[in-house]
Amino acid sequence: YVKTIALLTPYELALDGAGTQASPYLIANARDWNAVARYMADCKTDLAGKYLKVMNDIDFTDSTLVSMGYDKVNYLQGDLDGAGHTIRGFKFSPTATAQGVITVVGNKAVVHDLTIEGAVQTTQTYTGGFAGTVLGKMQRCVNKVAVTSTRTGVGGFAAYVGATAQLEDCYNRAPVTGASGTVGGFAASVLEGASIVRCGNEGKVTNQGTQSYTGGFTALSLPATYTSVYNTGDVVNEKSTSSTYAAGLIGSASSGKSHYVLKGCYNTGSVTAKGNLAGLVAGGGSSRYVMVMDSCYNTGAITSASTGSTSSAPTAGLQSYYSSGSSYTHCWNTGAITSEKNMYVAGLLGMRTSNGSSASDAVTIDNCYNTGSIVAGKGTAAGITTTTNGYTVITHCYNAGNISGLDALGGIVSLMSGGNDTIAHCWNEGNITAAVCRAGGIQAYGMATGTITHCFNVGDIATTSTEKGTSVAKSGFCIGGLAGASGAVFTACYNAGKVTGASQVGGLVGVPYPSRTAFYNCYNAGELVADADTCGAIIGVNPANSRVWDDGNVASSVYYTTDYGTYGNVVGTGLSMRNLCTADLGGDFKSLGDYMLPVLVEHGTLQPAVFYAAAVCVQ
Repeated sequence: YVKTIALLTPYELALDGAGTQASPYLIANARDWNAVARYMADCKTDLAGKYLKVMNDIDFTDSTLVSMGYDKVNYLQGDLDGAGHTIRGFKFSPTATAQGVITVVGNKAVVHDLTIEGAVQTTQTYTGGFAGTVLGKMQRCVNKVAVTSTRTGVGGFAAYVGATAQLEDCYNRAPVTGASGTVGGFAASVLEGASIVRCGNEGKVTNQGTQSYTGGFTALSLPATYTSVYNTGDVVNEKSTSSTYAAGLIGSASSGKSHYVLKGCYNTGSVTAKGNLAGLVAGGGSSRYVMVMDSCYNTGAITSASTGSTSSAPTAGLQSYYSSGSSYTHCWNTGAITSEKNMYVAGLLGMRTSNGSSASDAVTIDNCYNTGSIVAGKGTAAGITTTTNGYTVITHCYNAGNISGLDALGGIVSLMSGGNDTIAHCWNEGNITAAVCRAGGIQAYGMATGTITHCFNVGDIATTSTEKGTSVAKSGFCIGGLAGASGAVFTACYNAGKVTGASQVGGLVGVPYPSRTAFYNCYNAGELVADADTCGAIIGVNPANSRVWDDGNVASSVYYTTDYGTYGNVVGTGLSMRNLCTADLGGDFKSLGDYMLPVLVEHGTLQPAVFYAAAVCVQ
């Protein structure tokens, strides 16, 4: 038996230059590029420690481009300097998974100052325009390659961004289309530990699959660091189901050993799909992934195209599901949020995935706001977040977007369910309109004894139902200036918005909970539009009914205006509007003049507080 073994005969790379930093290999045309790619495979070399430089714009219109590192054994490990030039005119069809113009940018490689422009069409899984996999550094690189795939795993710039990858000032500026699975404008998948700085996607992202993950920047991600990362391309997956995920930045975030950091990131593209949607980050409801988000925002319209109702597909301006231990600071949404069929709709954060059992589990939301309109056809919606499950602390936040939907609508939060939850120094200016029940300027409902302090509402709170009673399906009940139904302790809070309902209509709270709900130093100056026997200036139920108000409830230093008439359910002290304007409400409030309602000291110059404080006082 004789076996013939082909012997490898190494040869020199036939390019000008010596491959050193002072005298790099020079790539002047399409032939030179392909020569490098074939040399790496033929000679089993990764060019580690070698330097290459592109000398001109290179046109592949009359040539077939060969991918560097196409054998997937010898990764590019050298320094490739594009020198500001463009490689264009190619139509590349990958022959294996995870390919791009460069198949693998190795962990020692540096690729910089290069633009590529062409088209990639593939039937392979995990395809990128610029690179199949990035493990090393890429700086100031631009992809203008339109990528179209019939398989899963499509990224405009790269298929995989590995744990050791460092990307700076890199962009995708071409459309990305995938038939199924994972489709991302910049990457299909980002692995844990990657660092991405000042990178973005500007191309439209289209996923034609039904069970899928779609992201304006990346379809999938493990915990990584994103700094000044953005998406401006529209994200579309109208064939999706309620179990799919789509977002402006990260289509689906999963848990890992570390946490996510997003700083200065944003989305301006619209997001349209049927499942779990968000302006920035969507994610799995069962995963605990800690997010540290600072100075991030969304202005794109987020629209659920679902035709069937589900309670497990939130729609939100920033993040659909969020986890214990996360923090959100100086973040905002101005995009319109619309979900006619799915529940849990929020200006910022959809649903919390896990209950907080200790202070270490706290979620903090500070100095954030929403001004986008919110439409929740099936209800459970809020300007900031739909649910708090214990140790959620919301401070210095506000909502100015109008909110409409079926029921359970709150200016700041819908369901406040944790006894250690806190809402402090927050306010609502948006009008809130429920088709049936449970609507409030700060909180929709929740019997937990949380804390709501130094908050106010000036938006109009209403139900369009004129049906009296307490039928969740049809009655207009549990409507309050601050909360529809609440077991919280309210301190230094007030309402100046109109409150309209059919039953259990309260100037501050529609329905309190016995031995829980308490008011300290609060007032209502808003008009109540309801029958006198179905409403109250402070609470919307009869305080003689021990099932809703008993000796354990407190109303201390609580006032209401009598100018709009008298009401059947009396808690607190009635004052004329003139006297309320001049009343001394203690150190938490300040007077802006004899013809202005008192405002909280910290809001003395806040435009909405000052504007609504201007009252017409009655002699």
